[in-house]
Amino acid sequence: MRGLRDALPWLAMLAGTDLFFLLLLWLAAPEDLVALWLALLLASAFLFVGACLWTARRARRREELLRDYLLAPGPEREQALRAAFGGEHAALELLFDTVRREEGESAAARAALADYRGYVEAWAHETKTPLALLAFLLDNRRAALGGEMAGRLDYVRSRMQESVDQMLYYARLTGGRKDYQLEHLPLAPLLEEALEDYRPLLEEREMTVCLAVGEQTVYTDRRGFLFLLRQGVSNAVKYAGEDPLLEITLEEDGQGQTLVLRDNGRGVRACDLPYLFERGFTGTPDPDRGGATGMGLYLARRMAEDLHLTLEARSVWGEGFELRVCLPRVEKPHGRAEGTR
Repeated sequence: MRGLRDALPWLAMLAGTDLFFLLLLWLAAPEDLVALWLALLLASAFLFVGACLWTARRARRREELLRDYLLAPGPEREQALRAAFGGEHAALELLFDTVRREEGESAAARAALADYRGYVEAWAHETKTPLALLAFLLDNRRAALGGEMAGRLDYVRSRMQESVDQMLYYARLTGGRKDYQLEHLPLAPLLEEALEDYRPLLEEREMTVCLAVGEQTVYTDRRGFLFLLRQGVSNAVKYAGEDPLLEITLEEDGQGQTLVLRDNGRGVRACDLPYLFERGFTGTPDPDRGGATGMGLYLARRMAEDLHLTLEARSVWGEGFELRVCLPRVEKPHGRAEGTR
């Protein structure tokens, strides 16, 4: 339809020319008017259709060249566009200059981002050394420091460790290269490892942990899944109430399994629940959430999506909080090595 509309002026011009020649024929040879009129009409029709087809083909070719250039700019495609448009055009040259400038700025921004990400990752790895030393000193001097002081230092250490881990995994999630190692892993030892990182805080808060997952396995990346579990345990520890309890169970259905981390803390208000996994969301102002950054559950959701898992949250204000990790059923391969993706 667009091509036909573009051809309407040419059709009107051709019709006007035909009428002019018909008038001349009528004046010069009225007896041959009918035969000449039919010949003129057929010739005009063929000319019009041919011109329309040629114009449409040229327009399609130009559009293809322009699309290819925008997807992957380069000198060869610039020359092809110039040839298709019949030489240099001011609009084309402006387009080329703009694309070159944007490409240069984009390359510089990518390089700067890569440098920044490398610096952040190096800083985070370097920070792990003094954190490990702090943990070693706490374990060996706990009696000398006293229960209250050791508890406070454990809290500071765990928060620093959590922030460093979040920074590392944020860089990993936003990086172009993902080095996930997918394998079948026993679920209980993974949970024990995640809980061990928060053992001093769990003991300080006298938090009861009920772990009931049996001998099930999960097909996932070890580091990524541990990060997700740590965020769930951290959340339960931070917002624990009186007589704190953390229950970790595994629910089964026809689609797969759901790992449930359930605590008996204050939970989350209904108005906050839909936005819980959004970046930087800290919820309705609450004294218990004064130190929240809104990054933990956001990164956990991002990691779950990368590992093809589903992360959900359920809560009733004042009655606790549930973090649910939906694990699809994956059969363990027989005689075939597991790999990366």
